[in-house]
Amino acid sequence: MKHFNNTRTFSLSPLLLLLQAPSKVFVEQVFVRVYQTRFDGFNRDFVESVAEQLQQNQQPNYQVAIEQLLSAVLFVIQYCVYHQLNTPEQILSSELFTDNDPAFTSHDKLKQLVAGTVLKFHSVWKEQALNTQIGLPKLVDMKWRVDLSTASNLIQKMAAPSVVIQLNVQNPAVSTGVMPKTEQINFEMDKETLSTMLKGLSKIRDQLASIK
Repeated sequence: MKHFNNTRTFSLSPLLLLLQAPSKVFVEQVFVRVYQTRFDGFNRDFVESVAEQLQQNQQPNYQVAIEQLLSAVLFVIQYCVYHQLNTPEQILSSELFTDNDPAFTSHDKLKQLVAGTVLKFHSVWKEQALNTQIGLPKLVDMKWRVDLSTASNLIQKMAAPSVVIQLNVQNPAVSTGVMPKTEQINFEMDKETLSTMLKGLSKIRDQLASIK
């Protein structure tokens, strides 16, 4: 998730369009849909639907205005989730709500509507953010086999046992609704390298076991 250091650079004035919403339920639906599609962008059908419900589809450049609205909605959600603002007081007194475009910060009714909507789904969005955050690949499977290859030098030829390991790792998710790709990693180790690795893993195991 992105960092939010300077809220002044992102105007929330596009949220004023929410005052044209036919109902509070519609506002909630917009917020939920925006967060669900945060990785995929706002498709044309969604933009057109929101514009129609807000009676903006006859206005010049209404698509741009609606996309700015949806971007502002997403920014508010991510800001509140990132900073763990989960009470009305925390949200309404936050820098985002007090140090932004006066057209937004001076409109108490709109701020209450936005804060209330965020609070209703905050716990769900927080869990989704944790589940989809960019992280390291995850190990999903491992296979191995002992291999006897012939090593040679100027003095003698001898059988050099080694282990060939295949790891299947799942890459982090980059888009909603799309399964992360699985990648195979193959490598070979001799006995000495394997012994060193096992000692290191044993230390890790013991350290994890000591944590309660």
